[in-house]
Amino acid sequence: MKTTQLGHLDPVFLALIDEIQSLLRYVWQTENPHTIAVSGTGTAVMEATLANTVELEDVVLICVAGYFGNHLVDMAGRYGVDVRTITKPWGQVFSLHEISRALEAHKLGTLALVHAETSTGARQPLEEMGELCHKYGILLLVDTVTSLGGIPIFLDDWGVDLAYSWSQIIVGVKKVWVVLLVHHPLL
Repeated sequence: MKTTQLGHLDPVFLALIDEIQSLLRYVWQTENPHTIAVSGTGTAVMEATLANTVELEDVVLICVAGYFGNHLVDMAGRYGVDVRTITKPWGQVFSLHEISRALEAHKLGTLALVHAETSTGARQPLEEMGELCHKYGILLLVDTVTSLGGIPIFLDDWGVDLAYSWSQIIVGVKKVWVVLLVHHPLL
């Protein structure tokens, strides 16, 4: 309690934020300067990501194979988005072929999926997913709440356009920050 608080424009605070952003870029394996740390919960950053990337009546395909896939569906629906889903039993993952078929069947703006589903521990492979989405002119949005810091993530190599995470699950920082990455030249 005796520590002096830092204001949001204090040079010491700004240097700390720069360091956090640099470390986040390292753990996410990205060079993206739009890696942002903010205070909040995992749901807050999910909502911030959706609120700032989708518009009324956009078409979003969400891959659902667990609780947080369903949570994405609920959140996107609250924004008036035309939500389409493909589903698998909890704990299973989607093949590139299954997602490719779904992308062909729908005229989409965004594909959203959970990299590591908290409710089951299943890890959705992301290799080639960005390339597939970009072939169709679709943004790739990825929830990395359970994977950030726990398993390797290569956002630049995988072509991920938008990603978010929360520090409490794997990193172990209690309700301090959430992260958002915007990595698309059109945004």
